Amino acid sequence: MNLEKLVSDGVFREVLYYRINTISIWLPPLRERPDDIVPLSERFIKTFNKKYNRNVQGISPEGVITLRKYSWPGNIRELQNVIEKAVILSDGETLKSGDFQLNSSGGSAQNVQIAAESFEDAEKLLIQNALNQSGGNLSLAAKQLNISRPTLYNKLKKYNI
Repeated sequence: MNLEKLVSDGVFREVLYYRINTISIWLPPLRERPDDIVPLSERFIKTFNKKYNRNVQGISPEGVITLRKYSWPGNIRELQNVIEKAVILSDGETLKSGDFQLNSSGGSAQNVQIAAESFEDAEKLLIQNALNQSGGNLSLAAKQLNISRPTLYNKLKKYNI
């Protein structure tokens, strides 16, 4: 977004522009910086491992290819959300291509806003949301969550859903 143009068009307040414009840094969109995707993803994995008490160790080679091919219209914030969801829902220590819920039109898959105190609360809310959206169809819910049907059964039993 070009704030200078917005100021000249009268859309953005000039006083505010000069107050926040101490240093201007132009950063190209993530799709133009594919080499930044893996280091950023690894940083997000570390953050979300700690936040959700998980033990994801990294991303598989095919997962890296998937992330690098995606256009990232939501830039780094979208990458962060995709990695967070993958860390929460992943069954293994390595994130695979199928763990990333990416929209084929370029945007991220449906984002669910959740307020949870723990990983278990977040996972339970995601599962309940998927079940609601699928009309109780376990196959569709498992597909939406990008987990196998047996994994979904285990999680349903675990959370008494």
